[in-house]
Amino acid sequence: MLLRGLRRGEACGLRWSDIALTTGHATIFQTVLQYGGRIVIDTPKSRAGKRVVSLDAETVRLLKAHKKAQLRARLAAGDGYEDNDLVFPRRNGQVPSPDWVSEQFRVIRKAAGLPAIRLHEARHTAATLGLEAGLDVKVVSVQLGHSTTTITRDLYQHVRQAVLDDAAEKVVALIPERKTPEEATS
Repeated sequence: MLLRGLRRGEACGLRWSDIALTTGHATIFQTVLQYGGRIVIDTPKSRAGKRVVSLDAETVRLLKAHKKAQLRARLAAGDGYEDNDLVFPRRNGQVPSPDWVSEQFRVIRKAAGLPAIRLHEARHTAATLGLEAGLDVKVVSVQLGHSTTTITRDLYQHVRQAVLDDAAEKVVALIPERKTPEEATS
């Protein structure tokens, strides 16, 4: 879900009933907010936040496997499991807090030996990679739930060094065959 650009609260509030695995779509209807120690389920951040997110085949495959594993864990927990239909609940089925999700991400990232990055930065990565892949900025903006493309372009899109290097080579390739200074004077 990271490359789809979901906000952490949207991922916390995502329900199985919001996902159509057969068509590869997830509809964002709700988000989980945290006010101190209080967890609140609310509507998305903006009107644009309520959206249908297209899922790639690998994400669908992973979600299907996750659903099976979650069912096994729920059955093993018995009456101690609180079924909220959540895709990413806590182990006991309860609604996870966004801060808890960020902490779990930090632990997993650190264990994997990845550099220090915040979970929110995955939204920026989703925007950058989508635009690098040639997607229209409007498509990326809708995917992220932004109300305008300006937010996507000015705040979320970043230019990686590899793209700048490629741009330098593409520009120089437009110049007709170049001669060395010695060839030019002969």
